[in-house]
Amino acid sequence: MIDRTGPLQTHRGVIAMVRFGITARLFLAILVTSLAVALAMAMAVRYSFHTGFTQYLEERDTQRATLLAGTLTELYQEHGSWAFLRNEPRLWWRTLR
Repeated sequence: MIDRTGPLQTHRGVIAMVRFGITARLFLAILVTSLAVALAMAMAVRYSFHTGFTQYLEERDTQRATLLAGTLTELYQEHGSWAFLRNEPRLWWRTLR
């Protein structure tokens, strides 16, 4: 006697897979393909964002360091030493802005 109550058919303790029709197989093939494409797109977007964002941060830091170097050069030339920063700690923070 065959029990047909579940997705698997059993006959004397042996489990056999249910055969899917062409519609179910086609649906599963499209589903698996769609999931693979979605996963590949997600990985590509993540890589692209990470690379672009890292490049943006590096460019911004380089630009900021260049501006800061110019400002510090001017301040050092005006005062002749760094002692003015010890006397005015707030000036250091204003310079960093």
